[in-house]
This record gives sequence, C-alpha cells and structure tokens, in this order.
Amino acid sequence: ADEDAEEKVNDKTKTPAIKSPTVSLSANSYYVLKFYARATVGAVGQVYLTTSSTNTETSMLSIVASNNWVEYIFLVQTGLSSVSANFEIYYGEKGNEDTPYSGTILFDSFTYYTIEEDGFNEYKTRENTDTAVFTTTTFDTDSTDSETAVKPNLFSGTGESTSGYVNSDAQVAGVITKNSYKYENLGIYKTEKVEGDDSTQDEIVGSLTADVIFSAAGITDATIGNYVLLINNRKANYYSYETTSLTLESGSCYKFSAYVRTAWLEKGKNAKVKVTIGDDAYTLDVNTGSYDENGTETIGEWKLVNFYINNEKSSSVTDAKLSFILGENTDEGKLKGYLFIDNVSLAPTDNATFAAATASEYTSVIDLKDEEKTDEEGDGDDENGDDDDGKKKISSTLFWTYVTSIAIAVILIAVIAAWLIRKYAPKKVKGAKGKAASYDRNNTSKPEDEKEETNSGTPRDEYKD
Repeated sequence: ADEDAEEKVNDKTKTPAIKSPTVSLSANSYYVLKFYARATVGAVGQVYLTTSSTNTETSMLSIVASNNWVEYIFLVQTGLSSVSANFEIYYGEKGNEDTPYSGTILFDSFTYYTIEEDGFNEYKTRENTDTAVFTTTTFDTDSTDSETAVKPNLFSGTGESTSGYVNSDAQVAGVITKNSYKYENLGIYKTEKVEGDDSTQDEIVGSLTADVIFSAAGITDATIGNYVLLINNRKANYYSYETTSLTLESGSCYKFSAYVRTAWLEKGKNAKVKVTIGDDAYTLDVNTGSYDENGTETIGEWKLVNFYINNEKSSSVTDAKLSFILGENTDEGKLKGYLFIDNVSLAPTDNATFAAATASEYTSVIDLKDEEKTDEEGDGDDENGDDDDGKKKISSTLFWTYVTSIAIAVILIAVIAAWLIRKYAPKKVKGAKGKAASYDRNNTSKPEDEKEETNSGTPRDEYKD
C-alpha cells in the first residue's frame, strides 16, 4: 500500500466533531452498528468505528451528498475478547486540515444489535457497508505517538519489569510507532577486546532502522501498518508478553495466529511462541534469520505462526493464553536479540479448517480431550458415585462393606424364617391315618386325650401360654 495513504489512515492529530458513548460488544459474536445520515452538496464527512480495547485498525465510512436519508452500516466480528467500541464523527476528511469544506451533515438513529453469521454475510452485500474484524490486534493505538515504547492493550509483560513496557539501557519492550520512535534506543551490546590491551569495552551494534523493522516482507494476508510490538534485549536478558485468559467453548475450534520476526539472535538460539492451557504448554521455536558457516546472520522475513485448537472436552476451558517469549530467567536462558510481533489473531474457526491443519515448523495442532480415568478412579465415576449417565453406582472403596452387610442380612433372614416355620407350622396328630409321626417339643408325654387345653394355632393364643 502507498505509505502516505497508510499514514493518513493512522493520523491521530484531528479531533472528532462528535464521539459517541462506548458500547460493549461480547466475545465470539457478530454485530450490526448502523446510523442514518444526510449531507448537502459540498459537505464531506467521515464516521469511524473505533475501539480502545483491541488495538485493531479502525473501520470508516464516508458520508455522501444526498437529498434523502442514507443508511450506513458497520459489520463487526469479535474474537475471544469483548470489545469496547464507539463512533467518531469527523466533518471533512480525518487528518486533512488543508481542504476547505462547506455544507451541512445530519445524523440520526445510531443503533447496534447482534446477528447470526448467516445474516452477517448477507449484510456484506449492502451498499455503504464496511466490515470491522476485531479478532486481530495490529497494535494501532489512540494514544499520542511516542518516542519510546508503550504498553500494549490485552497483554501483560513479565521480566525484570512487569509494567508492560521497558525503556532501559539493557532492554526495550513495548509498542513502537514507525514515524515517532527514536531508533537510536535500539541495538545490541557487544563486548570487544581493546587492541594492544587485555581490557575489553562494550559497543552497540544492530541498531535497526524503521525501514528494516517495518518491512512487509513475508506478510501475505495483512499489512504491517505503523505499529509493532517488540522485545529488544540489548544485553543478555529475558522478557515475555502474554494475553489475558481466554475461554475455549466445549465442542468448538479456534485458531491463534501471529506474524513474528527475529533479528540478531545467536545461531542456534530461538525466541518462543507458546499456548498454555492449564498445566499443558504447546511451544513453537522461532528464529527467522539465516546464518552462514561463521554464524553471521541475514535478517529474514516475517513468519506466520499458527495454533489450531479443537476443544473436545465436555466443558469449556477458561485459562488458555498465548505468549511471546525472548529469553528465560536462567543463566543459560537469557538472550540478546530482537523479537517483533504483529497481527495477532485470536478467533473461532470451523471443524473443516481444524481437520485440514497439519503440524509443521511454525504450526501446532492441539486436540483437547477429557482425561481417561483409571480403574482406581472408579472407571469414569465421580466422587459421589455417579457414572457418566448420572446413574448411581457403588463406590469401589465401599464395595466390600456393602457385600458384608448384605451377607449378614441374608443369614439373619434365613434364621428368622426357619424359627417362624418351626414355631407356627400346623401340628401333626400322632397316629393319624395317612400322616407320618412327628415330634413336637411342646408336647409332653401326656396322651392326646389327657391334654387339658387345645392350642388354637394362632400366634396370639400361643403368646398367652
């Protein structure tokens, strides 16, 4: 793209005539934000949809002269983080203070609402429509352009400083601006022996220029813009940037990606891009330079790193994070060099895209599944004794207690039944025809005709005896 045109798009020097209140747009959603405008001949206006929470490029619609009210539509797709967005209305072209304008612009009915993906695609065919994909962080910022590195949104920094940015003699970390940053602050300390002496001295090498840093070589589906996130370890050091925790819904697929580039790394050393999910880490080593046999580096192009994630777990994951790392906090892990980051995308994708992904040097494919439980863990039962279908099952730790209790109960029932049978079964008359003789322990040696009382055979009468 034309450099002057890019600078005009990113110009932040003109104050909007009107700025709307901020609205919150939920993560993983599609939105329509629209309004109506009417402009007289000679009037020129622009409406920007901006966000202070994603550092993405803004979306813009130009107001055209018309005798009738015209509908203008912003289509917004959000990624894994919510977005705070607002309208900015400019009379004239933003950043163009030299062209005179005349006329009147009327605005009305600013509104927004959610839609499904099918409706989102249908809206794209309408006139006066612009699409804002807030799934990608390009590190554009609404703050005044700075001569030093500044803190990026959505990322926390970890190292000798945790402020999110560093501007010290040993290290520079943060977002830098193409047209304002002081590039003499960058470089690598190199220790050299003093000629004719045993002493050494430090000199600074590798102070890169804007043209080198903001070269778009290797970027195929995005633009480098005027802002990048960098880590420059001028001395052996460590620093990392990490996103806030991201939620991966159950049964959904995602793609984390970013363009990265390294410079002045020692041959055989690497920066790292890492996804962490709980206690698990998935790491890609990154060194985009090439080296000759003496270890002299030729700075390479931007490389796209991808993490394809399929959450097949039965529940959502709420602690996914993406990190960019240059050096580790160990004597052997500290590094000198540069790591540049741009166009960080955290977005849902579909099953077909995940299925087609192949692991490679700069691509990681992650399939999240529920852990298989061992027999000792109850073969899928939870601690309350429920199986996977919600049915109650006996815990293995209590099984023998239940078996013992059941055995005792069976024995008691058998004893009681035998006692009842022997006690209350009908008595057999001695010598009766067709009946076998039997012994009755309640019957003494008295003959039957000498018995004083006849038992009715009921439990109540027996109890009276």
